[in-house]
Amino acid sequence: MAGNWQVFPGLSDHDLLVNSVAVETNADRPARVIGYPDLGMPGAGSHCPRRSQVAESPNDHSAVGTRLAQDVRRAADQGEAIAQFHLGLMYATGQGVSQHYAEAARWYRLAGHQGHAEAQLALGNLYAHGRGVTSDDEEAAHWYRLAADQGLAEAQFRLGSMYATGEGLPQNDSEAARWYRLAAERGDTDAQFYLGAVYAGGLGVAQDDDSAVRWFRNAAEEGHADAQLGLGFMYAEGRGVSQDFVAAHMWASLAVAEGVKGARTLRDRVAERMSRRQVAAAERAYDDWRAARER
Repeated sequence: MAGNWQVFPGLSDHDLLVNSVAVETNADRPARVIGYPDLGMPGAGSHCPRRSQVAESPNDHSAVGTRLAQDVRRAADQGEAIAQFHLGLMYATGQGVSQHYAEAARWYRLAGHQGHAEAQLALGNLYAHGRGVTSDDEEAAHWYRLAADQGLAEAQFRLGSMYATGEGLPQNDSEAARWYRLAAERGDTDAQFYLGAVYAGGLGVAQDDDSAVRWFRNAAEEGHADAQLGLGFMYAEGRGVSQDFVAAHMWASLAVAEGVKGARTLRDRVAERMSRRQVAAAERAYDDWRAARER
């Protein structure tokens, strides 16, 4: 299980550690997630901003925005769940109305009670971050579960995160991994990254470098910067893949471009083991990858 730490002396003096890290969100209070291995890189941390229904947006009080809000309110008052959700979202973001999180929570709740999965997720977010309601992890977990049971990937990811940290739910690595997998299989790149991390560290699952690489790669190829760092490390160490310094350098460089902590350290240590020709090949691969993403 232990990585070949002697490849990069000083990069890590211990076996794979699993740290508690913060997932950046658009709200004040981060959702803490356990499941990101240190990967042997000092300062490795999360760099995966989450989608959130509590996101801040510029207020829109134009005539069009106001008319839209009035139309949505009429439908919401008639009990239409979709309209109730959208009215809640308008209050959360200040679109067409003055921003008011308590009103957002009220409308999300009405829609959530009718089974609207996105409203359930959004209300869970408000409880998790204490926006418009008293912060309550157990209540957040309740609403996340309702949405997760309907197959909403982000809710599945967030529920897995709560199992990982033990916030609002009994701490359970196996349940965390199960929910991460469900979300990952639906294409949630954050869940793919964390599922790769739990396989790399053997948290709630049998340690499996091949599976770690698979899930890191799925997210990395979609532009997930932390997963790019994780994949780069696996290439550097030859864990789950043949050791490949060119690939390690390229993936680490992509993470560096996004400001991920620890990425520059990995890239520099890898470069020390490479020839100039290999570094040039890695830089070309980096440029090609970025160009392909921009097309």
